Amino acid sequence: MKSEVFRCQGLVTLSFDDCYKETIENVKPILSKYDIKATFNLPTKFIGKKLEGRQVASTDDIKKLVKNGHEIASHSHSHIPLSVEWKDNISRFIRSFLGSSNKLNFLRRVRKFIITTSAQGSKRKLIGIEEFIEEQRKSKKIIEDTFGVNCSSFVFPGGLYNKEAIKILSKSGYTSARTSDIGYNVIGKLNPYALKVQTWDRFTTAKDAEKWVNKAHKRGLWLIECFHLVGKENNNDYEYFTSVEEFRKHIEFISKISAEGLWIAPQKEVIEWLLKK
Repeated sequence: MKSEVFRCQGLVTLSFDDCYKETIENVKPILSKYDIKATFNLPTKFIGKKLEGRQVASTDDIKKLVKNGHEIASHSHSHIPLSVEWKDNISRFIRSFLGSSNKLNFLRRVRKFIITTSAQGSKRKLIGIEEFIEEQRKSKKIIEDTFGVNCSSFVFPGGLYNKEAIKILSKSGYTSARTSDIGYNVIGKLNPYALKVQTWDRFTTAKDAEKWVNKAHKRGLWLIECFHLVGKENNNDYEYFTSVEEFRKHIEFISKISAEGLWIAPQKEVIEWLLKK
């Protein structure tokens, strides 16, 4: 761990959901240029296969990430969201709405989610808590056995979680879990199994993300930024697309801010530091 962490003014974790091959090919050279380590969240069932029509990285691709010092976190095995009670979803909506810096964009996302899930109806697959137990266990084992690393970070598929899921993860060797609740993590007051995030979508620009970083830097907060598909073109109007150019601009920006005390590190490394404080 770098000694600078003890003098850090704000923290940033770059978190990549789904481990799409295209994303890794585009972000890896940029991250390497600035010596930035990130967290890649892997749905283990889809290694070398397609998830939602997009190619997921192969075993060799992931091994190269590990060799370069990046963290591999569990994004479950089958990438199926947990079934939660309506009151948990309402609470999640309120938390995210209050934490959103762009409330109109947040409401647009919610509207699209409602339309999509309504169209899917009973076909939308969710898992119960017993299946969740097996999902997190299996993915952790595959990551550790295949890549020779300790898998201690989890990312909830679809961001859906409840208190029971948190208890299971805490007893299964995980030290943290990331949700899709919008916001920042306050050092000393955060729940390590319900980490908040700012998620890039196709409307997010580097200028938007600069505001997130500046807030974390000025207030000493932990900002987790979530990316999905980072590519050159968004041919299918994918909701969670980030252009390579916007990503490059953003990495250049946070690299400059890191010289002013901003610490950029994977989820696991930040949690390890917090546990030692």
